[in-house]
Amino acid sequence: MELTETTEEVLLGADSERIESLDVLLDRCLAALTSHLWQACWWPDSLASWTIGDYRFSIVEFEPTPGVPLYIQLWSEPEEPVLMEVASGNRNPRALKFVWRNQRKALDARGFTVGGCTADFQKELSVSSPDEAEVAAREMLTIFFEVFGYRGEQRLTMKLHAASRSEQKPVHVSLSPEDFTKIARQAGFRASLVVAESSAPVVTLTRGPFKSVVIFGSPIPRHNLFGAVLLRAPVREASSLLFPTPADADEPLARFVVDDEGRVTAETSLRFDGGVTTEWIAKSLERWRRAVRKYQRLMKNSTKESIRRVGPDKRRMSVH
Repeated sequence: MELTETTEEVLLGADSERIESLDVLLDRCLAALTSHLWQACWWPDSLASWTIGDYRFSIVEFEPTPGVPLYIQLWSEPEEPVLMEVASGNRNPRALKFVWRNQRKALDARGFTVGGCTADFQKELSVSSPDEAEVAAREMLTIFFEVFGYRGEQRLTMKLHAASRSEQKPVHVSLSPEDFTKIARQAGFRASLVVAESSAPVVTLTRGPFKSVVIFGSPIPRHNLFGAVLLRAPVREASSLLFPTPADADEPLARFVVDDEGRVTAETSLRFDGGVTTEWIAKSLERWRRAVRKYQRLMKNSTKESIRRVGPDKRRMSVH
């Protein structure tokens, strides 16, 4: 199936003739439902055929009363057990009378437990072959007949939906300085290419009081493309100082470089190998801007505190 695709079929149309035995229901529906479930649960062995985050779910249902569906759902993801879920009535109070004490006992005897965000009955099973798909289809039809009392007087439908939690977006595995400059400008920075003809081009970034330079690295020969950049920003002029506390989890991990006169520069790297989106680069630059401003405030406050502790005549302190 293609991603974001939904198909719906009628497994069994409403029939004026009442189905009196499970064997009759199996005879009419087992083959088609087995094919449907195998389509939902089969994933090729090759990772190239699917993406992490892909999933499919199948819903088979009927309405004993208009607007009150009783359903059984299968949730399938690559290299994971299949989750079978049976309606519990928790999401629809009108369905609760169809899943009362006797039905709950029957589902419990089949190994189902209430769980998940919908508090439905659920259990895990393996559907890794057509034979196992048939076993799952047989159990579903048995639940419809023996637990929900389905007798073919309403339509029994099956829906299959394929989708993914991952988004398909263009990615960059390398950038030219001009490409990077455009992305930075779109993210709200003033960006200028100041050193172009070099093995390590330099771009300047500013926004308000924030200033940073971008030094390109990991060059790709003969293409004016680069696989990484080094972001560098001043955080403190020559002075007594204390290093700031580590960055928060959503801030880039910075290194601090101190020159002979005590000036402190923060720097961090962004790598593009493996592929990154334009949005990721823009958000990384914004996180860098916030981190630099934070480092500047922390160093300023740390310096003031150090001065208060040692007094006006002892302002030279070791860096730690």
